Amino acid sequence: MTRIECPSEAWDRYVTQHEEGCEVCLNHIDSCECPECPKCGGVGDSDCYEKHDLEPAHDSVASFCDWVGVSPIRSCLKAIDSYDDDGLVLVMRDGRSLHSASDKEVKYSEELKPWERIGRVIVTGIAWDDSDWEYEEVVDAGNGWSALEQARDNFKDALEKHRLLTEMEVQDEG
Repeated sequence: MTRIECPSEAWDRYVTQHEEGCEVCLNHIDSCECPECPKCGGVGDSDCYEKHDLEPAHDSVASFCDWVGVSPIRSCLKAIDSYDDDGLVLVMRDGRSLHSASDKEVKYSEELKPWERIGRVIVTGIAWDDSDWEYEEVVDAGNGWSALEQARDNFKDALEKHRLLTEMEVQDEG
């Protein structure tokens, strides 16, 4: 990464915050993926997202909420839980995971910032028919969320196939 010209105070704050790694993308400073703030020239500074309206990355919490069409993240996950057969587990880049807007995860979901980066999403589901059928597919976050959409479609297809096979077994027994 080349040094950019910016006010010395912003540069000093940037270097101090990133001695071990970027606080936003969590990569080492030499491989930081964050955009340069057009207002102050900072890179990887969470303050720029909140104070300078820097656009969150393609794999951010804000991007995910925009894709679903519901914000904030707690409401977004609650909507998915309420209206879809599958479940989603968001695995943040720092390893934390968030499954739903259940009471035990309310505080955690409320603490997530819109600029925080999601590492991957796990699509999960069960058949709810007293069988042991389960589904899980892991996809990388972001990039228009097309891989996540495909994984959710894969779940629906697999669940429908399971239901048809179960019906056929019941008919064969009868």
